[in-house]
Amino acid sequence: MAETLDDFWLENLERNLSDKRYQRRRDIVLRYVGRLIRADDYILNLGCGIGALSHFISQQFTDTKPVSLDMSSNSLQVGKEYYKLNLPVKADAIHLPFRDGTFEIVLMTEVIEHISEQEQLLSEANRVLKDGGYLIVTTSPIKSDLLYSLAYWVKGKELFGFSKRRVAKEHVAEQHPKQLKRNLERFGFEILSVKYWNVLHLLSIPQIMNIPGLSTFILAADNKLGFLSRLCTDIACVAKKRAHDNVEGA
Repeated sequence: MAETLDDFWLENLERNLSDKRYQRRRDIVLRYVGRLIRADDYILNLGCGIGALSHFISQQFTDTKPVSLDMSSNSLQVGKEYYKLNLPVKADAIHLPFRDGTFEIVLMTEVIEHISEQEQLLSEANRVLKDGGYLIVTTSPIKSDLLYSLAYWVKGKELFGFSKRRVAKEHVAEQHPKQLKRNLERFGFEILSVKYWNVLHLLSIPQIMNIPGLSTFILAADNKLGFLSRLCTDIACVAKKRAHDNVEGA
């Protein structure tokens, strides 16, 4: 029997939606979508979880048709109850139940690091995109956890909505940003834009020191100091499917 929208789900929903890291990732993705979307485009939110991003896309871009795909029945059930998802699909990300060239945009937000079968994942994303379609990926790449570890030790609780133990267990395919870009190019994509943020978990510092305005200053510095990007904890990448490309490994 599927779980209903009980106190456990509501508590986690509210925590995640109020999380600054989640909000910034969502806003970045929505800005990318806004630049690329056209009326009546089909968007695949691959590995959607409860479909929060699909909900925000539907609200902001009313002429679009986001399809929300996840392999968790419970997550989709919560999404249908909480967000009224219109097009939920239960399926595996490496075996997508769609015809070739179905979508104009495919989203993979915080998905790629959870799937060990990278070749199948990227091949399938390429296959269901139309020629010239767009793939938007966000992920937490290989990173330094020094400040995060310090904050975790000082505060004695989870930060950013996840624990180190959970990340170690669930992130099976973390990649350096250069490796991610190489993989996308290998499987038929042209990189259009790469954005880094949360350098070295700098937002751990305000949570330790509790200084007013420090978070704002750190975010501004994070946007300016491009040479620190290789130490980032978050990356967003926009890639375009090359037309009639022979995808390696397909």
